[in-house]
Amino acid sequence: MLGIGPIGASALVASVDDFKQFTSAKQFGAWLGLVPSQNSTGGKARLGRITKRGDDYLRTLLIQGAK
Repeated sequence: MLGIGPIGASALVASVDDFKQFTSAKQFGAWLGLVPSQNSTGGKARLGRITKRGDDYLRTLLIQGAK
């Protein structure tokens, strides 16, 4: 995959046991912490910044690979 490389791929395989546990890329992104935080009140959804949950090392590798 373009942007992942051997270091990112080996880190992903080492940290995720079975990729089939994620039914979509959206779930995988949420597991990594690449989704915005959400604060909803009265039916109005407000999205915040990207959460810092998940694996810092994997998130850093994927963001740097995307740049």
